[in-house]
Amino acid sequence: MFLMWFDDDRKKTSSMKIAEALAAYEKRMGSQANLVLVHNDELGEAPASVQVRSQPFISPSNFYVGFEAKA
Repeated sequence: MFLMWFDDDRKKTSSMKIAEALAAYEKRMGSQANLVLVHNDELGEAPASVQVRSQPFISPSNFYVGFEAKA
């Protein structure tokens, strides 16, 4: 399950937006995410336990935060 996070504040870096999206996911879902899907222009830094992956179908300013099971 993913949480969709929207943030179009141009004063924030992509890394700040990702951190806020991760915090919102943890608060709402009660667990930590390990994947954030972003638009190609929104790549930013995240904790080492979280993978940030760009996808061309994600709209700018949208962040999809979720958990991907490892095989």
